[in-house]
Amino acid sequence: MKKIVIGAAAMGGAALIAFGASGTFAAVSDTSTQNLSAGAGTLTVGIDRPATAPASAGNLAPGGSVVVPFFVKNTGNNVTGRVGVALGGVKNQENSCSSVSERTAENGACDKWDDTGEFSSFATYRVAASAASQYQCNATATPLAWVPFTLASGMVPSASPITLAPSEGQCVLVEITLPNTADNKVQGDSMAFDAVVTLQSV
Repeated sequence: MKKIVIGAAAMGGAALIAFGASGTFAAVSDTSTQNLSAGAGTLTVGIDRPATAPASAGNLAPGGSVVVPFFVKNTGNNVTGRVGVALGGVKNQENSCSSVSERTAENGACDKWDDTGEFSSFATYRVAASAASQYQCNATATPLAWVPFTLASGMVPSASPITLAPSEGQCVLVEITLPNTADNKVQGDSMAFDAVVTLQSV
């Protein structure tokens, strides 16, 4: 946290004047006051997501991935911030037993109406910035460097390589991968989610 220190200095003068033999002395000073103020700038974040970007992850084979792009902008003034990304409102969807092998792996639980699916627990997650412009920010944009994160904590701003000055924007890519180690329990499952972006002052 940055501290703002406002110091004021008063300049004054003193004069010593002796009047004859009486030994009388006088002190002279001067004061000037200037009205100052201090306040905090704003830090706000805006997100643009291309209309063609996927809003859910599904139909992935083990080893497959989906990239969700969005353009993040610091719409505040005077404050630079680091971008944090998390996936919130995650809803796993079972979509019932899609095969005999899934039914066997789940002991028939996938046939029950209250089975929520396992996709999000098998998937891996990572985020990257891209140099793509707002209008070229899409799933095929070239990532600068991938940073893994967990579904539970996301990528917190303090660990983020993405920094935005006021009025600056950045293409951000979130990749969701179904690893090769996924087993039959995940067949036919999917997840829906919200991308949650946090901008924290540096």
